[in-house]
Amino acid sequence: MTAAPGRSYAGYVPKVRAVHHRPKILIAGAGVAGLETLLALRSLLGGTVEIELLAAEPEFVYHPLAVAAPFGLGEVRRIDLAAVAADHDAHLRLGALAAVDAAASVAQTEGGQALAYDFLVVAIGARRWPAIEGALTFTGGEDLEPFGEADRPRAGRDRATAGVCRRHRRRVAAAAV
Repeated sequence: MTAAPGRSYAGYVPKVRAVHHRPKILIAGAGVAGLETLLALRSLLGGTVEIELLAAEPEFVYHPLAVAAPFGLGEVRRIDLAAVAADHDAHLRLGALAAVDAAASVAQTEGGQALAYDFLVVAIGARRWPAIEGALTFTGGEDLEPFGEADRPRAGRDRATAGVCRRHRRRVAAAAV
């Protein structure tokens, strides 16, 4: 807002309509950004708002560690979202965001649920997909057969090939897109 010549808006306070309920914040997405948003909002706003967390899955999976798990160098960390929501006075709703009617302040889930909100945070993250045609795409280990004990790294064995499935051991390459 710019002031007319010779006028100042210092100290101006806009009129705000009275809200007789706790404003509802809908966080669509429960990945790193969605959970960070939940923690920050609850810390900054306390109990003055109602928070609903819309998550496609009941668990948060920390995917960066998934690439190390088949090689015995770490394990995938999974966190129960119901427990996180309960610990931070939020309601967990399972579903994925499909559409938003901003004029009506309603979000639609893929399952057909209509969720009213006062404020919406869209934190749905990125989707993983095969980037190179014909390549074996590692998507976190969910789609690969479990590695046997013989395939785990041992002293003196090449770590780059030790955890790769036997049928794919001839060619190993990594690509980030």
